[in-house]
Amino acid sequence: MRAQLTAFPIGIGILGLLYFAWVTWAPAAVILPDSVLGRLGALFCVIVVHELLHAVAHPGLGLSSDTCLGFWPKQATCYAHYVGAMPRNRLIVVLLLPLLLISLAPLLLSIALSMPIPYGAFVSPANGLLACVDVLGVGLLAVQVPPSAVVRNQGWVTWWHGT
Repeated sequence: MRAQLTAFPIGIGILGLLYFAWVTWAPAAVILPDSVLGRLGALFCVIVVHELLHAVAHPGLGLSSDTCLGFWPKQATCYAHYVGAMPRNRLIVVLLLPLLLISLAPLLLSIALSMPIPYGAFVSPANGLLACVDVLGVGLLAVQVPPSAVVRNQGWVTWWHGT
């Protein structure tokens, strides 16, 4: 919960920047779900795809027995967790992949093709908000863990070794 609260301002900043980018550079693409049910459905899909993208970036494309997908009710969070060790830079890719593919790729595609992406201006910033803990994790890894290190997550604790 502390990580989520610490990262929340990061998420608000990403949400604001992405929405500003959509409105500024792809204004014709700003098509939002027109009902509460549509927004909730889109948000649910974003959460599922977000976690699946984390898993796909795991060693073994998320198909190994070391990948766990689930929902943690006490923390009100979905997760894709890898119980094995992986290189620090691989973990950074795992953490950033959903932000890059769900938030940035549709925006860049819409700008490049001058074409609206249905619900892109909703899904992209919403995922940016959801990626706040991932971005915090990337920052901590970049500052605290050497690039050549191997890391392992155990719950909310990350262990590393190497130089």
